[in-house]
Amino acid sequence: MSSRIAWVAVAAVAIGSVAVFNSYRASHQDSHPAITMLPALVDPLPIHAGNCGDWPGMSIEQEASIPVSSTAHPKRVVLSFRCTDANGGRRPSVVLIADYDGQAAESVFEHFLIDEHESLHTDHITVTGATITVTASYWGGTANTYAPAAKRQGYVIEKSFTVPDNGAPVPGPNRLVAWSCGRQDLALSLAAGPGKAGGSWLLRFRNTARTRCAIEGYPSVQPRDGLALVSKAYQTPSGRLGGLLSGEMPPVVVVQPGQSASALLEPSAEGQDAQGGGCTIDRLEVSLPAAGPIGELVRPLSWCSPEIHPVVAGETGSG
Repeated sequence: MSSRIAWVAVAAVAIGSVAVFNSYRASHQDSHPAITMLPALVDPLPIHAGNCGDWPGMSIEQEASIPVSSTAHPKRVVLSFRCTDANGGRRPSVVLIADYDGQAAESVFEHFLIDEHESLHTDHITVTGATITVTASYWGGTANTYAPAAKRQGYVIEKSFTVPDNGAPVPGPNRLVAWSCGRQDLALSLAAGPGKAGGSWLLRFRNTARTRCAIEGYPSVQPRDGLALVSKAYQTPSGRLGGLLSGEMPPVVVVQPGQSASALLEPSAEGQDAQGGGCTIDRLEVSLPAAGPIGELVRPLSWCSPEIHPVVAGETGSG
């Protein structure tokens, strides 16, 4: 495996002695630091599509680069990449440590912290002195890999590492941040969305449990007309009336007890001429990626081509 990473530039943010990366704005109801987005790598070796598994059409994108305090390695950084499939769907993250050489505009690879086999999606990274903390959601095939009591994928953990001046990183204990929201944790409701009356709808997921829980991804929305299935709602990052305000990857949303997350449903550009006639929908069957079926919403609609955007924090469907 090659030991060098050629790149355009490194962007980082430091707050006091703490450097942070948060992959999504407003993705949490907890308070997290501001986002740091970076230029793409020219040739991200030793990280390449082959690190992403056997899915067809796999590619890899840089997520973050943050400086790590070190006397022996003053230019050390932690780098995070995410794998995406041919349809733009998110696959595992890869996190590593490298030494950045500004004059040569390249980095020398040191160690992996998280590889693709761990099936983690990086949400945010905090660097305090020589300690690196990666907060990520888990989407592996075995639900209880990091949490023995886990019933489903999508829960959020913290992985911490102490990075000595010389030698391999020392992993600390994993910490559970939030369970994945299950059907029994959520109350599903429908509310009027932005725009003209009936022009969009908000799917709201209120946490009715006593503990916080996590949601990540797109709701699956299956419209029905009586017993007949209508074309499933297209999953798109954003539309005319809202959705993701930046980026295209759905955020990891940690929902506090009594609070809500939401997703915006609106007609697609192709289906706008059907508003007021042409197609009939009388109810919507809603599922979430980890929780499965959540419930059914009875609502007459006349959209031929609905779009659903990712779940975001709060009740507005945009974030």
